[in-house]
Amino acid sequence: MKQETLKFTPNIPLMMNFKFDQPKTGTGQYGEWYLYGVEHQGQDAGIFASKGLHDRLQQLGQIRGRSLEITRVVDEAGKTRWVIVENGADITPEPQQTPTTTPNTPPATPQTPNNANSSDYVLSAIKKLNENIQDIEKRLSGLETLAVDLKGKPAVEPHQSTTGRTPEEEERQREMQAEDVKIEDLPI
Repeated sequence: MKQETLKFTPNIPLMMNFKFDQPKTGTGQYGEWYLYGVEHQGQDAGIFASKGLHDRLQQLGQIRGRSLEITRVVDEAGKTRWVIVENGADITPEPQQTPTTTPNTPPATPQTPNNANSSDYVLSAIKKLNENIQDIEKRLSGLETLAVDLKGKPAVEPHQSTTGRTPEEEERQREMQAEDVKIEDLPI
């Protein structure tokens, strides 16, 4: 006996009881597919979930044995969203956002590639850190100049870092610290 595949008609809720927590998955001409086994009106059936619906169902955790009413809501502009109701309550999870970096958010710490030499990786990380410190010092210098312009007197002496050293002294200090670093002393 062939199993019925349910289709979501826009703005019409479908009630179903999930038979499994995880769908069958695969890849076809339209990309990845997610086939959930459900019971609908007492009959075994299946639903092909879009990536968006699949993600939301996964966010719900265990769905086996749960009766959910799912509606594919399409607004006047043609934009689709999913609404999931259980026992009369809307339980639709928010879509998961992909993290993005903003100008004030530091980038994520890079991971060591599996085939990279650890000492090369650490040394390149130290070099990048030094470059970032230099960039910050340049920005600080610009702020100091602005503070002088605004107040008429410097908050710190121009061409000095907040540690009291010149940029050249700071650079030499960083080089000396980098030379003293032993790879085996680093927590990796």
